[in-house]
Amino acid sequence: MKNKIKHLIISTLFGLASTPLSATLLFEYQNDRVELDDVNGDIILTYDNSEQQPVVVRWTTPTKFDAQIKLKVEREKNLIEYKYSIKSDKFSKQRINTIFLDAKQVIESTVKQPKEWEYLSSGEDESIPQDERMTWKSAQENEGIKPSKKDKKFEFLSKALPSIRYINLEGGTFIASYPDSGPQIQTRTFIRDVVHKKYMNGKNYPVLAPVIKIQEKAVPADILQSMHDEVENYTIYGEMDTVFVDKVNQLLLLATNAEKSGDSKLAYEYLKDLKKYIEKEGDDNDVHEHDERKESERNRSTVKKLVKKSLKFNINYLKKMMKNEDNDD
Repeated sequence: MKNKIKHLIISTLFGLASTPLSATLLFEYQNDRVELDDVNGDIILTYDNSEQQPVVVRWTTPTKFDAQIKLKVEREKNLIEYKYSIKSDKFSKQRINTIFLDAKQVIESTVKQPKEWEYLSSGEDESIPQDERMTWKSAQENEGIKPSKKDKKFEFLSKALPSIRYINLEGGTFIASYPDSGPQIQTRTFIRDVVHKKYMNGKNYPVLAPVIKIQEKAVPADILQSMHDEVENYTIYGEMDTVFVDKVNQLLLLATNAEKSGDSKLAYEYLKDLKKYIEKEGDDNDVHEHDERKESERNRSTVKKLVKKSLKFNINYLKKMMKNEDNDD
């Protein structure tokens, strides 16, 4: 059980830590302690060196920034073009130097990024399924997206239609090596298995991303089913206004069943009804750059706008697809 404590941390010989006003104990073994600074979220590690003198190391979590993300999703012949412009707020205390995005059916030869950044193919990380994650890293430690500087642009083409996912941004942070002998093996294990996974991650921002796969010889019924499954199963929709989500889900299901039964005209009408409903349904209150609402509330407002944008895009894609099928007939 985590114990909330106030205490004085002894200054380290290495000058790596400052005294927190309040910290939460995360782990303790013999003279080792791992704590969370309640004020700024830093991780504080305390252990004895080979001379039985206390060493204190402070790790700054990679979340000391705020970002604004603008995006464009456009049809490019038979592919979808995704463009992201990322800017770091002028009050940010870290540079953004790593970006993760879950994405499907990306044409990797089309991936573009700023010259001081590098793109890592999804196949370079064996722990991530192929064709599931994109990674960009700043090629130089002192670069990245600096506070109050101009936007950095990242773009690519994909076969997949958009839906909602989170883009993960990490701030540049110094992961200190262990001075002297370091902590006990039990403490190192806790740091590896808990601290790095829970506390040393970046910040998530909702965006549109290529999610709904377009298989070869895909038909409207397949895409409609994927759109319905996305709304039905992806957890982010469960955090939204249930009336809005239920109505969207209902109309998608009706359109899917009509298309599967061979009645494309009826499916088309349901899609028009869905588009009208989306356009009629108002957004939540506008979100401003320094809105005082909680981050979760701001995210919900952003997510709703993105859901409406993705649905409109996919409906227009389907309507053109249905019209082309009618012309073929």
